[in-house]
Amino acid sequence: RGHPLTGLGVALGLTYPMGFFARLLWPSSPPYCAAWPLTFYQVRYRVCGRPWQTLDPAAVHLEGTASMTECQVTALEPGLTYDFALRLANSLNYWSDWSEPTTAVRAELPPPEPAGGGSAEGGGLKVAAVSSSSVKLAWKPFLIKLQSGSVEVPLYLDESNHSTMVEYEVVVKASDGAKTSHLQHGPAILQESKTDCPTPWVEAEVNLPAPVAAGKPTYRVEVRARHRNAPFGAPLRTPSLPTWLPEVTQRR
Repeated sequence: RGHPLTGLGVALGLTYPMGFFARLLWPSSPPYCAAWPLTFYQVRYRVCGRPWQTLDPAAVHLEGTASMTECQVTALEPGLTYDFALRLANSLNYWSDWSEPTTAVRAELPPPEPAGGGSAEGGGLKVAAVSSSSVKLAWKPFLIKLQSGSVEVPLYLDESNHSTMVEYEVVVKASDGAKTSHLQHGPAILQESKTDCPTPWVEAEVNLPAPVAAGKPTYRVEVRARHRNAPFGAPLRTPSLPTWLPEVTQRR
């Protein structure tokens, strides 16, 4: 067998709406003197602590004078941690040893946080009555702060990556102890993305909790978000809402 590859790097990539892939990069020139050109590479990967899974060999495509070659391993399961290794073959079908495993990659992002902090003003939360039993809400998409220290490896973003889908939960709490909740998916902004593409506000219509005591209760609204298979992040909260709210004009 030949010398193992050195210099294998890995970055975590995103696919819309909620997928992950690993982007592997390695030097285009062999790590040792070779008379025969490199023609194939092969990747293996594993969930840390489990057996390796080996992909089929693939042809090496060198583009001009590019110093690095790359490939992608798709469909990583959110919340799991992976590592990767690679080997190379020349035109005589002579394979190198497997490289050392890469830095471990956890397929997850930092939790979504309210834009402008947790206040209704900073997060742009707007509330209006639809009827005596429901309210309509709108808020700025939450932010995912990619430089928070939670991302273990570099995150690969291209110009098309500026948001991802998350699950929002809206909870309406009444002063008499009653509450209702509502779940839906909506966009969250990747704060370090390379584009300023505007993203529409997230909207929801939620039923008010049925009173459990006499009188007219006041209400508080809480909005929080999470990635698939992950806990919720910090919430966006309103102050106490009056019993009377401005009504939404219904379109006919």
